[in-house]
Amino acid sequence: MNAEYVRRWVREHPLSPVHVDCATAVMLIEMWRDISNAIPRRNTL
Repeated sequence: MNAEYVRRWVREHPLSPVHVDCATAVMLIEMWRDISNAIPRRNTL
């Protein structure tokens, strides 16, 4: 996937504000998971 493909797809499939909000939320959750998994855990038992 490259920028031109994304640009063309967005022109052909316009997104409503609700779709944009949902996509943003999903991306933020995925970023949080990646960051969370990168943090070393201490064994507290």
